[in-house]
This record gives sequence, C-alpha cells and structure tokens, in this order.
Amino acid sequence: MVFTDWGVIFSLIFGGCCSNVWYLEECTVLLPQSGTLLTVTNFLFIALLFLPSQLYIPGKGVGSKAASIPSFIPRFKRPSVPLTRWGVQVVLFFSTNLLNNVAFAFSVPMAVHIIFRSGGLVFNMLLGWMFANKKYNVLQVISVLLVTGGVIVSTLAASGKQTSSVSELKTSSSDYTIGITMLLVSLIVSGIMGLWQEETFKRYGTSHWKEALFYSHALSLPLFLVRWPEIVKELRAANATSPLHLSTLLPKQIADIAAFFLSGGGKKPHVSRDLLRKNPFPVIPSFYVPLSLYSFTQLLCISGVNRLTTRVSSVGVTLVLSIRKAISLAISTYSNSRNKSHQQQEQQLGLLWIGAAAVLLGTMGYTYGSQRTPRARADMKDKGNLPPPPVPPKGEIAPEVLSKAMANASGTKMRFRARAQ
Repeated sequence: MVFTDWGVIFSLIFGGCCSNVWYLEECTVLLPQSGTLLTVTNFLFIALLFLPSQLYIPGKGVGSKAASIPSFIPRFKRPSVPLTRWGVQVVLFFSTNLLNNVAFAFSVPMAVHIIFRSGGLVFNMLLGWMFANKKYNVLQVISVLLVTGGVIVSTLAASGKQTSSVSELKTSSSDYTIGITMLLVSLIVSGIMGLWQEETFKRYGTSHWKEALFYSHALSLPLFLVRWPEIVKELRAANATSPLHLSTLLPKQIADIAAFFLSGGGKKPHVSRDLLRKNPFPVIPSFYVPLSLYSFTQLLCISGVNRLTTRVSSVGVTLVLSIRKAISLAISTYSNSRNKSHQQQEQQLGLLWIGAAAVLLGTMGYTYGSQRTPRARADMKDKGNLPPPPVPPKGEIAPEVLSKAMANASGTKMRFRARAQ
C-alpha cells in the first residue's frame, strides 16, 4: 500500500508536470501570442477546482435539526489568513505568471523559461540577505553561482540563431531582449512573493495550502480585466486555428464501432473515419485540444506536489522538483533541435546541457547547504530529527551524563546544607 501511494505521487509529478510543460509548448507553437489566454484559463480552472473546499453548506453534516433548516445556500468559509494578506500575494502571483506566459510572444524558448525558473534561487538569496536578515554558508553561495552561470550559458545558447537579414536580426534580438527582461522581472517579483508567503505561513501555519491556491487564483481573475482586449484578440486567434474533427482523436476500434452503428452495419472498417467526418460530429479549433490537456496536466502536477509535501521535508520536495525540471528541459531541448542542422544541434545542445547541468547541480547544492545552516539545525532539533549524540569511547563518560551527574550532586549538596542549618 505504501509503495502504491509513492507510485501515484511520482507518477503525478513526473508524468503530470513533464507533460504539462510539453502541452504548454504545443500551445505556444500553435499560437505564440497566447500567454494571457493561457494564464486566465489556468487561473479559472484552478479557482473552480478548489472552490468547493472553501464553501460551507448550512445544515450539511450537522444533524437532523440543522438539516431541517430550509436554507441550503452555500457560503464561503471564514479564511484562516486575512484577505488583505492574500491580496498582496495575489498581485505578486498574478504578475509573475503573466510575465512568464507573455514572454513566449518575444521569441523566448521553453528551455530558457525552465532554466530561468530554476534560477530563482539567486534572487531569493539576494532578497533574503538584503531584507530578511538571512545568512548563507559557502556551499549555498557556490551553488547560487553555479545556477547563475547555467542561466547565462543557456540563455546565450538559446539566443544563438542565424537570420537572413540585418533587419530581421535586429527585430529578433529586440524581441528576445524584451522577453528576457520580462523573465528577469518575473524572477525578482517571484523572490519577493516567496518571502511574503514564507512570512504568511510562519504566522498562520502551513496547513492552508488549498485556501492559498484558491484565493491566489480566484482573486487574480478580476485583474485580467486590464488585459481584456488582449484576451479577446487571443481568443479570436484561437478560434481561427484549423478545425479539428473530434473523431480523429478516437482510437481506431472505437471509431470503427461508431461508424458501424451510424451506417446501420453496412460500412467497412477502413472507411469509418470518412463516415464520421461526414456525420454531425463535433468540430473544434485545434488550439483547444492542447489547451485542455495543459489545464488537466496542471491539475495532476499540483496534486502530486501537494501530496509530496505531506510526506517529505521541503528539501526532499525541492530535490524531486529539480530532477523534474531537468527532465522537462531535456524534452524541450530535443523538441526544439529537430529542425536544425547537425552542427547547430551539437552546438546548441552542448551549451544547453552544460547550463542545465549547472542549474541542477546548483539547485541540489543549495538545498543540501540549507540543511547545514544553524537555523535549519535548530528546526530539526525542535522536530526531533537531529541524529543521536556520538557514543564516547570505552572508559570515558559522555558529556551529557557528566553534566547531569554534576547537577544532581550540586542539588544534593544544597539540600544537605539546608538541613544542617
């Protein structure tokens, strides 16, 4: 049973999160300027998903007396965290997601997106050192330098593309610079949001993750009104994508069975697809298929991560997600290099793998170094996770036993003096 639970958790993380990156890239290939539409769709889906957990239905599960009350109108539960605090986090969270998704319209590859998000440790360290009075050891600093180097190398590798004219080069470089600037600002905002969220959970506890997910997404929806013209424009572009017969998504066996019944049993299996296309079968714009899969895999990814947080420490979660990022990066790099020459593939893939390795090693080194800080050891001591004290050599007395014996002897001596007086 335990192995089954762990299998489900790792399947949700590695299957859901990695496929989520894949379908996100499929969406941006079909419609590069769809960042706002992707963001609002994801926010709406997550908000609706976690809405029931924040509702209270009067009379439900309270007893027959309460159930006889005719009012069954759902009401929101009292938030465990003040809405003003969620409001600040919403603005930061909204800005981070919007900047990340809009950057796709400025020629920023998915590989650079993943590496930039992995490089958030740099800004978290700087902001924590400047504003939260945090201390870092040598291993953490070296790890951050590794992450920074990986970001620089991978950014240069992904931007190294040949163009046919000077004007095209200027336009491409300008777009790429704007996209990188957006990701840089997103990293800074994400670091500020991390410090804010850390302080929130420190004050009100860490058991309110469903409430955090709901309010961070639901309260962000009104902010999209500022970009309503862009949403309408992207929605029209999505509707204008090539039509897709849903019958083409059916497995061959199901398509043959459907065609058999539609034709009254008179059609051969090899013409089943053509028959389904001629019948009034649903037809949708092709963009909505990867968009739906993107939203669904996002649900799987979030479910896996939250299940993992209930079983391992934050260091374990970070390590698992770091490995997941490396796998996603490998998939994205392979996908983008198929249409290039062999020499370009070798050069770009080599630099990207160097950058990815640096980011992965830096992330793992940072999380391991975090365990060696005095604050982390104090937290482990409070939770009873510190290793037992070393056993003294034969013939010696352990310091803990010696200090306890001296304290007992001192107390006995004081009591003896009191009786003598």
